[in-house]
Amino acid sequence: MVTLEQKHPQLAQEFQSGNFVVHKSSRQFSAMAIDQAHEQANAVIKADGGAIGVTEDPSALRRWMIAGPEVRHLVAQYEAACGTKEGTEHTSHHEETERAQRVFFENVEKLSQAMNDMGNPFQEESRDLLSLIGTHLEKGKVRFQEFMKGLEGEEESTFYEPIKKNRVDFFRQVPASVDSSKQKVLKEDCQLFSKLFISCQSRV
Repeated sequence: MVTLEQKHPQLAQEFQSGNFVVHKSSRQFSAMAIDQAHEQANAVIKADGGAIGVTEDPSALRRWMIAGPEVRHLVAQYEAACGTKEGTEHTSHHEETERAQRVFFENVEKLSQAMNDMGNPFQEESRDLLSLIGTHLEKGKVRFQEFMKGLEGEEESTFYEPIKKNRVDFFRQVPASVDSSKQKVLKEDCQLFSKLFISCQSRV
């Protein structure tokens, strides 16, 4: 590719002109690679059933390879004649509209406002966060000492053994209320029994 302009100037000119991709629409940003365009053309020919068993028969594969592009061309002509795909498409990106830009700007403002209201979590000085950090540091030091002690021993396989995962809680875990969970189960059972009762009455 470095010496492409010297060895193959015509090919380099085509590459610079953007002729290494396929445009299936008038949108400049939606170009696709040639092999991907081939796969999409094959998908139209295969339809729902697919090309099952074609690759096993050389003659059938040859006919499919010859007739496939022509069938795809006829399908494209039929779609153009019926007007299923309009020729006058917008060439700009769908996010370049004024409404999309306004919504994006509003979302950025909302996110910035939420971060300002809630504060910076990295500057938090609460006791819960400090206690969690202290306990995690102690656990890490203990595991490191155990690992180094294993290396000093006679067993050489300790270095290659997998390290067990440390189960830590990054935030204070609030225990779930037992009463609320029981109420939820009772509500679900009540709905289930009411449906069964209605179904029994309809059968009677």
